[in-house]
Amino acid sequence: MLELGEAFEAGVRREVLEETGVEVKVERLFGVYKNLPRGIVAMVFRCHPRTEAVPCPAPSLTQTKPRLCTKSFLRTVKRR
Repeated sequence: MLELGEAFEAGVRREVLEETGVEVKVERLFGVYKNLPRGIVAMVFRCHPRTEAVPCPAPSLTQTKPRLCTKSFLRTVKRR
């Protein structure tokens, strides 16, 4: 969600940082999707990370809250 008076790119950077802890560089608008019955327009931007992902806490296959993980962390998680 954009804040009142906030530019699109600034809003993208803020939202990604808030949700993932990763700073991004916004490259370009990738797509626009609409849901007319709900009055929603979603704009999708292509971004590149400027900082590394924050490693996840201890591995758990029962974790229900989504988290951003590094590839090296995912290699340590054992599959059932």
